[in-house]
Amino acid sequence: MKAVIAAAALAATMAFAQNATDTQDTRDSAPARDTMQPPPATPDTAQPAQPAPDPTVAAQPVQNPANCEPPKYTPDQIKTWREKQESSLRELTEKLNQAFINKDAHAVAQLFTEDGRVMNPRGEKAAGRGDIEKLIKSDMDGFLKDANLTVTNVDIKLLKPGLAFVEFDHVLSCANETAKGNLPPNIHVSTVAVKKDGKWLFQEARAASYPKEKPSA
Repeated sequence: MKAVIAAAALAATMAFAQNATDTQDTRDSAPARDTMQPPPATPDTAQPAQPAPDPTVAAQPVQNPANCEPPKYTPDQIKTWREKQESSLRELTEKLNQAFINKDAHAVAQLFTEDGRVMNPRGEKAAGRGDIEKLIKSDMDGFLKDANLTVTNVDIKLLKPGLAFVEFDHVLSCANETAKGNLPPNIHVSTVAVKKDGKWLFQEARAASYPKEKPSA
């Protein structure tokens, strides 16, 4: 009986020992884990993640210097600019008057734009430099033949950069006593002037006659 008990105890001991050995082998075959290994390094140039665009928000336009407001000018700068433009327009008016004095119809036509238009005191019209020259030549050979002209009462209104309204009086005089009585009334001229390629020119001109003297009351 004792022999049977001893044999059973020996078998149990051997089975426990074999189980411990299998457990150790399993642990030895598993890959080692290095708990001290640091996480992967993040590059210094990495950018933070950008949020996805919100489809409900309208995209904002990129600021373009060309769309910015024009620079602001001081009152003195504006005054200087206006005086310069008015001086140029007065010079243009004087050139027109001198061309009439010289009886130079071609010079008169060159003071107009290529598509300029003129109406003389008799209501006759001309369009384009060629026709303007013909009409002015006809006036110079006709009712202006013995007349001297003087520009007075020049009034200039700058409507906007490159556009102006200019009006003036053409006072007619004559040294020939015989022809003096045949002079037409004085002439009032209303014009539109434009600036092209940095040069002021007349684009429209309308002439109208008025009495030399105010009628008595």
